[in-house]
This record gives sequence, structure tokens and C-alpha cells, in this order.
Amino acid sequence: MLDVILQKKLKDILHKYQVWTYEYLKNIDTQNTIDKPLYHYTDANGLKGILESQTIWFTDFRHLNDPSELSHGMKICSQQIEAFNKPSTGINEFLEIIKSIYLPKCMDKNALYLACFSQNSDELGQWRAYGNDGRGYSIGFSPSLFQPTDDTSEQKNENAFCAHVLYKKSDFIKRNKTILDEACSLMSDAETNSSLRLHDDNYWTKERTSFMLELAMEAMIPMMTNCMAFKHEAYKHECETRMFMIGLAEGFFPHLKTRSRKDEIVPFVPYKLPLLHEGSVTEIIIGPASSTHEIHGVKALLKSLKYKYEIPIRKSDIPYRPL
Repeated sequence: MLDVILQKKLKDILHKYQVWTYEYLKNIDTQNTIDKPLYHYTDANGLKGILESQTIWFTDFRHLNDPSELSHGMKICSQQIEAFNKPSTGINEFLEIIKSIYLPKCMDKNALYLACFSQNSDELGQWRAYGNDGRGYSIGFSPSLFQPTDDTSEQKNENAFCAHVLYKKSDFIKRNKTILDEACSLMSDAETNSSLRLHDDNYWTKERTSFMLELAMEAMIPMMTNCMAFKHEAYKHECETRMFMIGLAEGFFPHLKTRSRKDEIVPFVPYKLPLLHEGSVTEIIIGPASSTHEIHGVKALLKSLKYKYEIPIRKSDIPYRPL
């Protein structure tokens, strides 16, 4: 086991990077202030399930509707690592390990779950892709539900942070550079610290190899989060904001659930939201392909679920005829 073979100082360096990662992600959450409602597009079953359970489902990153989202970011990551300044042989070896890591292996011990929202309340592309081709619903959630907190719960399914999706490649590269700079700085410190005995002209010591691999996998966690908060500029109209849960996979096991979607089983983690609290749901918009009679159905649903505050309900006025 790595915990056995690593010297204490190497483990201290890994812990230092883990703390840095936590602060880095927390800082992104703080910078991405949510001051307007966020909207989640869904179908009738999704609307009923969310309002009834007062939860949003965070999906395992491997099971997104569009798997190319991850590959798009990872391709740019790989190119960025290839062009990264390599001041020493050790740093070059370290970056090659990051680049060669097979993603499922990287996430064997770690987990990444996410939920998707839009800053646009009534957008045709979102209706088509996520709102049952215009027959679904757009649920508005109060900004108060997305505010950063200094409190960290021992329950992994209670800790989440927000990030606005980036659509500019330069912004994405800038975020990744910060991660690589910190990881390479710690790797350089380890190389120059003679007491760690990392240098060996004849062979790689087991400690050195294991340390490089472990630090590389730690660096992949924030980099993968960045990949999941980055999309091609063609999707800019979505104005998407995402919430993430990330941590050791075993911490999520008690909360893990699954659902079926066509021919696959999709793992997810429910995230509790106090939707019965007044103002938590800001409005509900009925899709442009639905009948205006759906307003009565939504009102009946809210009444049956004991939502006692007034929630505006309206039908989208976008002219749209579904296929």
C-alpha cells in the first residue's frame, strides 16, 4: 500500500496538495457568486420527483448525456501538458505520468458527481435537449440555495460547490495552469529535498514512482472538475452553471443510488434542497410544446405536496413545434 511505502515527508507533500485542492475548489465556488435564479430543465417525472423529494440528482460524470464533453476538455489538457514548461527531467516525467493516466483508473478511489443548471429560464436549445423536446418544465431555484459555506459536513452528499461553465478556451487553459503550477512546484520541492532521496541515477525507487503517480492522480481531480466545467463555444447560449460533489468514492457509497436510462444503469447521489421553504422555488415554466392546461396540473401538484407559498407558473411563449 502507498501509505506504507511512502516516507512521512512524501505523505506530507501529498496532504499539502490535497489541502490546496480543497481551497482551490472552494475559491472557485466563492468567485462564482450566484445572484440570480438558476433553472433546471426536466420532464414531468423530473418535476414531480424534484418537488416531492426536495432533491436534485448529481450524476456520475461518466454518465452524462453527452460523453464528448469530457473528451473535449481532456484533449486540450493533454495539449497543454505537452506544451508546459519542463525545467527538469523529473518534472517532465511527472507531466508524462499525468498525461498517460487512464481516466477510469484515476477515479477508482475518487468520485465526481454533478448537476446542471442554466442561467436562462426559457431557452429553446435547453427545451430541445433537456426539456422533453419542449414538452417539459423549467424550474427556477433561488440564489440562496447556491451560496458558498465555510461549513463542511461529514456526509459527502451534503457538500457541493458551484462553477459557471467556461466557453473560452483561454479561460480554461488559465485554470489548468494554476493546477499544474502548484503540482509541479511541489514535485520540484520533493526533487530538491535530499532527505527524500528521490534522485537515483540507476533506477526509480519505489517511493519515487509511487509518489509521482499519487501526486499526478491528485492533480487530475481539479483538472477533471475543470473539464466538466468547460464546453465548446458553440454551447455558449446555454449559459450553464454546474454543481459538483467530489471526494473519495467510498464516502459516497452510503448515499449512492441508481436509475435506468435506456440501456444503461446511471449512478447518482441525491442532494437535499429545502424547497418547501418560502422563495426556494422562484417560478416554474411550462415548455413551449405543452398545452396551457398544464398550468392547472402544476398547481394541483404543488398543492398536493403542501407548497404553501406562491410560485409563479407560466407557459413559454417561444413558438416551437416539436418533431
